[in-house]
Amino acid sequence: MISKKTWETVLSDIVVGARLGVFFEKTQLTAEGWYVGSVNSIPTSRVSVDEWVLQINIYFEGEGSFKISLHSADYLTTPHKPGRSWVLLES
Repeated sequence: MISKKTWETVLSDIVVGARLGVFFEKTQLTAEGWYVGSVNSIPTSRVSVDEWVLQINIYFEGEGSFKISLHSADYLTTPHKPGRSWVLLES
């Protein structure tokens, strides 16, 4: 898990319009791999850093919008966890 200070920094940089990479699993609709999307909205108020999770709506071009949970334990994880691994690319 990332440190509390790092999570506070990343959490503050996740705003509407921020670009994230999310690792998807292979399904009927998606191939396994990284997808880049833009945060559409953050429907709930910011959770406290102690909760280590942020709910967002994110739009992936050609794939549509999805509601996902960003968990601090899955930030920059290796090996990649399909449906869970994520990285902040640009805020």
